[in-house]
Amino acid sequence: MKDYYSILGVSKDADEVVIRAAYKALAQKYHPDKVNSELRPSHTARMAEINEAYAVLCDPIKKSNYDSYQAKPKTESTSIQQKTVTNGENKGLKKDMAYWLQSSILLAIWAVGLYLIFKFTILKN
Repeated sequence: MKDYYSILGVSKDADEVVIRAAYKALAQKYHPDKVNSELRPSHTARMAEINEAYAVLCDPIKKSNYDSYQAKPKTESTSIQQKTVTNGENKGLKKDMAYWLQSSILLAIWAVGLYLIFKFTILKN
């Protein structure tokens, strides 16, 4: 997970005013419209990171969730699970998605069937 405090260049105990001031300074420096076309892609990516960091740190609820998540010690099982999902080796996820897709198709066919029965039997009279 990204360190939003280091992206904005503030300390972890910074208050909302300091976070907002750091965001505004970085937004003026890295805004894509303020640079020539050669630097625009890199500044666009940097500005996206800055916006993401500010969106989390300016909201008290998101900030407390982020801080509590950062404080948790990383376990080996979590890192192994993340590696399998990112490497595409998690076949269980694919099976779950396939089951969900089949179930939703069957439900749609069933609903269309009920609609047709209703339409031709009840509404016909």
